[in-house]
Amino acid sequence: MGGLVGIAANGGLAPSLDVELEELARAYERLRGNGGREHTRAGELGGVIRMRAQGDPDPEPVRAQDGSWTLWCGTVYDSQAGGLSDIETLDGQFVWARYDARRRELQVANDPFGMRSLFVAERGGTLYFSTSALALAAHLCSRPSLFGINVFLRAGSTSAR
Repeated sequence: MGGLVGIAANGGLAPSLDVELEELARAYERLRGNGGREHTRAGELGGVIRMRAQGDPDPEPVRAQDGSWTLWCGTVYDSQAGGLSDIETLDGQFVWARYDARRRELQVANDPFGMRSLFVAERGGTLYFSTSALALAAHLCSRPSLFGINVFLRAGSTSAR
């Protein structure tokens, strides 16, 4: 099953963040394998890469002439069929990213029930996200939280910080 990785920065995307996005994608591939990638750029805000699994059936990103795009992984049902532009019209188990070029806005979300996980971390005004918590932790060299480990062992939930 494929996933998404991405970086969004406040104040513009520096060239070094392109390199960091590539490093995050490689961390994902070391853990999950490589079935191909689809790069998208959110103007100066950041970038998102869809990581394909071998034989991944996810369709191509939806792109508009103004530079806007929509990218997703998982199973998406669109009640308005075609554009995948509004998160409110979607159903299924997915992680979804959309860049609106006119508004200069990057949106990232997962399905309403959280069946496809989306993990987020913030460091120094830069937001990192991935469908793999391990890839995100490996890339950021994060240390495990003792409190989070205890919560997981007792309750099975990873929502504690």
